[in-house]
Amino acid sequence: MLGTIIVREIQEYIKSKKFLIGLLVTIFLVTLSTVINIEDFQRRNNDYHTALQLSKSLFIKVYRPPQVLSIFAQGKDRIFGTTVTLMYGKISTITTGYMGVLFDKDNQLGAGFSTVDFSFIVKIVLSLLVIFFAYNSISGEKANGTLKMVLANRVPRDTMILGKCIGGLFVIILSLLIALIFSLLIIVLHPAVSLGIPDWIRIFGMFGVSALYLAVFYIMSFFISVMVNRPSTALIVLLQLWLFLTVIYPNATVIIVKKWYSVSSEEELYRRKYEPTKEIQELNDRIKELRKTGNREQSRQLSQKIREMRGNELAVRNYQIDSEFRNELHRQAECAQNIAILSPSVLYDKIMIRLAKTGMAEFEKFIDALLPYYRMLLKSELFSREADSDKLPIFSYSTEKAEESFFVAASDVLVLFLFGTVFFVLSYAAFLKKDVR
Repeated sequence: MLGTIIVREIQEYIKSKKFLIGLLVTIFLVTLSTVINIEDFQRRNNDYHTALQLSKSLFIKVYRPPQVLSIFAQGKDRIFGTTVTLMYGKISTITTGYMGVLFDKDNQLGAGFSTVDFSFIVKIVLSLLVIFFAYNSISGEKANGTLKMVLANRVPRDTMILGKCIGGLFVIILSLLIALIFSLLIIVLHPAVSLGIPDWIRIFGMFGVSALYLAVFYIMSFFISVMVNRPSTALIVLLQLWLFLTVIYPNATVIIVKKWYSVSSEEELYRRKYEPTKEIQELNDRIKELRKTGNREQSRQLSQKIREMRGNELAVRNYQIDSEFRNELHRQAECAQNIAILSPSVLYDKIMIRLAKTGMAEFEKFIDALLPYYRMLLKSELFSREADSDKLPIFSYSTEKAEESFFVAASDVLVLFLFGTVFFVLSYAAFLKKDVR
């Protein structure tokens, strides 16, 4: 009997106009976003390889390559910047883009919709379509009397709700899979994109998380449809819930955290960076004394020593101060995400960005590799106007492995799964007691 109900539910959904419209909209948007983001990735990748050939100057530039999976979830891959300039006595952690786009610290907290990619379409567009798909799954049948007639045939209530839920989820996941196949075909056939086995593993993971995210909204819609007798009322309630969980709540947490979780000011950072250390202050005092006594040679030697210290020790110290400041910003962003943990969209964003390697974790690995590379350049004595890119040591940094990304994202996936489980249990309990007359 369960199989019969599932098949009947699937057939009803597939025959409906809203399924056809939803499927066509999904395929169109996913395909269009894939084409646009592939072109964007190709342009940034070309800029990256072009920039590598232009590293011949007093300033040695280090470049971070674009992530190929930004096609699916762009995250902060573009916003965080791609280029760092190294020079004697300075390790700049202010990143710019290949075309000079500055890195903005507030972008770490931003909850706006800056890009349209697969992740955005699932998070915003498809979650709305799921609501329109399922809002009348129970309330609609009660309103037209179908529910009463079906249960009059001694169909067990638990079997019916389970069958309807499984049937609806099957259709939603099938639609998502069809759209993803179109997207993957475009990617595989495009000459600018090359995917390795780890990338395919991450893509399958992103598909699973996307299916889970849409399942949460479907089961939530199913629950409201059970609780409310009128389809129009169920739709209004669900749209308000969607607006709160997807837009209002995440942005409210950002505002709260910015107000109550303070970070170091620019004035404080400047003071910490450029305030002379105790050792340098003592050397400056010693130079003043030597100049008064006319000992210019020893004064010149001490001045040279100070310049060397500023070129080495202070560069490292300023780099560490910048690292501490980035950690403050990172903790601030994590605090906002932890407060917004009840929002499925925030959880989904975190997981997708982690799997796509377009978040803060991957950027930090790039920044952390700058100091060892700077020390390598000092030993090689390549900070000169004749520094040739062909003679420079190769800059590289270790990226996060797929298993590491899945391990870190597992807790957020579990919370998302618990949301769906709780909504299903509530739907199940409510339907067993529901008056279908």
